[in-house]
Amino acid sequence: GSCFSEVGMSGLRQLVSLNFEVCATYGTIVHELLHVLGLWHEQSRADRDRYVRVVWNNVVPRFKANFMKTNRVPYLNEDYDYESIMHYFFNAFSKDPEQATLVPRSRGIELFNLGLAFKENRMTKVDIHKLNTIYRCPVDT
Repeated sequence: GSCFSEVGMSGLRQLVSLNFEVCATYGTIVHELLHVLGLWHEQSRADRDRYVRVVWNNVVPRFKANFMKTNRVPYLNEDYDYESIMHYFFNAFSKDPEQATLVPRSRGIELFNLGLAFKENRMTKVDIHKLNTIYRCPVDT
């Protein structure tokens, strides 16, 4: 079993897979529901190479597609959000969990900050702002 969803509404029905044994955490459930609402993985942004380096040699081959970039991310005017609930951990899909698959290019960002909001069961301010942007919601000041 696995955890996944299409990004954005993909028709009259939306498949969201939340295998209870693997996905029964707040972070995973919110992450997948944010895909449904239109959010992509942060490291899928077309400009991601300015912010993180993918260590392709450490990625399990069948998961390399998970690290591909897309031009379909509609909120590139937002700052890159290392801590986003939508960001993979530093060792996501690694052949060796001790080795990184994603390395921040900024010296001020620690490996363990990648996806920190996911681990802390919260959304970042940037995650929330992206949703407000996609759905044209007024932002309270």
